[in-house]
Amino acid sequence: LAVDPGSRDAGAALFRDGDLVEVWSGHVPVGWDRKRRSFALIQSLDDWLFPYIKHLPVPLPVDLVYEEPSFFVTGGRGRPIAALERFVGMIELWGRTKGMNVVGYNVSTVKTGVAGRASASKEEVESILRHEYNLHEEKYTEHVWDAIGIGTYHMAVLRQEAAIARAD
Repeated sequence: LAVDPGSRDAGAALFRDGDLVEVWSGHVPVGWDRKRRSFALIQSLDDWLFPYIKHLPVPLPVDLVYEEPSFFVTGGRGRPIAALERFVGMIELWGRTKGMNVVGYNVSTVKTGVAGRASASKEEVESILRHEYNLHEEKYTEHVWDAIGIGTYHMAVLRQEAAIARAD
């Protein structure tokens, strides 16, 4: 399960055995306070995921991977975006309470893993993912495309780890 968090919007992609199974996009209205927004997004994600995991034992044999929050740069110094930090903390807690293995990746690592360079644009990464999963006509949100990229990168990491383990 790959999640791209946002302060009002989020996206997720569910993979099984290297295949993209389903995607989710969440949005909360403007005007909701930050805690309520984060809780509502987690609840919506949980509701969407439930049919896919209800038959699985706890702890869940699922990796939860997400994009680590970005930073605002002010005066030459980066500072965290509080709403994203809060939501990521809730995602981590939610995943761990379900027994998921939780891993965060920064965006430049994901872009390098998917497109070959950290400076790749969102459009370039999306184009690669559209080709990889034959999603040429899909109209997903930016958060969903980011989640697909995160999941794709994580699966590449798992394949590499498996290859190393077989070589040992």
